[in-house]
Amino acid sequence: MRRIFLYITLALGVMCSAQSKLKLYGSTVDTNMTYINQQFNLDEWNDCSVRVVATLFTGRKYYIAHDLLRKYGRENRQGIKASTLVNIIKTEYADRYIGTTRYTKSLRKFLKTTAKDNESYVIITPSHTYAVIRTGNVWRAFGNPYDITKPIVAIIKIKK
Repeated sequence: MRRIFLYITLALGVMCSAQSKLKLYGSTVDTNMTYINQQFNLDEWNDCSVRVVATLFTGRKYYIAHDLLRKYGRENRQGIKASTLVNIIKTEYADRYIGTTRYTKSLRKFLKTTAKDNESYVIITPSHTYAVIRTGNVWRAFGNPYDITKPIVAIIKIKK
């Protein structure tokens, strides 16, 4: 029964994101849909940090990202602290980690004034995280629909 509700919720999320007038130089890539099979196989949710690591660091290999975060104390269906995510990236991907910055303005402002073409970003909000990657001439958010409207607390800069 839980899976049926999850399918319905994901379908509604996709429809809502397609109708959204809020665009970040293109559409947000819903990583729930990207990793839906792996999420079901692991009975997983509340996994935004896993999806970020899979998207930015493991070549979109969800299971590898899931195992890595478990190694750092993440339990199934539980989020992790932002400080833990920063520590994972600094430790496991030191060659790509540039730094972490507190940031409280909008994502659009950050992309217009500070973002660099040769970097990708992990955006940290009060209770969520998602990735922003430049693909071609367009910055795209990789996370949940409407992520770009959430207030930002910090940004982790990553070398492409």
